[in-house]
Amino acid sequence: MVARLIEEGKLTPDDLYTHPQRNAFYLTLFQQSSIDVDISVCPLQYGDTLLLCSYGLWNVVRDPIIEDILNLYTPDDPLSAADVLLQKALDGGGPNNMSVIVVSMLQPQSPTQSSGLQVLAIPASLHIPQRFPEQ
Repeated sequence: MVARLIEEGKLTPDDLYTHPQRNAFYLTLFQQSSIDVDISVCPLQYGDTLLLCSYGLWNVVRDPIIEDILNLYTPDDPLSAADVLLQKALDGGGPNNMSVIVVSMLQPQSPTQSSGLQVLAIPASLHIPQRFPEQ
C-alpha cells in the first residue's frame, strides 16, 4: 500500500522504511475467492538486472547499497550478488526467512540459443484478464 502511495507522489521514497502501514498490502489473495491480477510489461534488454526480494531484504538494506552490490556482481555473477545481499541483510539484523532472486539478462552465446524470461505463478483461484491477445 505504501509503495502505491509513493508512486502517486503522496509519500516520499524514504517513507517506505518507516511508515506505520509499510507492511499493509494493497491487494491480497486471502480476502476473496478470486481476484484479478495486475499485469504490466517491462521490456528487458541485454545487461538488465532484476531483483525479486522479500521484505526481509529491502527493509534492512537500503536501495543505494542494493544497487551498489548488484552493479558490482551482475551480470557476471548474479548468484554471488544474491548471496552478498542476503548476508548484508542478515548482518543488519534481518530475519532469517528472506527470499532473494537476482536475474541477469545475458546475450545468447549463439544465434540458435533463445533468450527470454517469463515467470508467473498462477494459483488456481486467480483470474488473469486477457490484456494481450493470443498470437
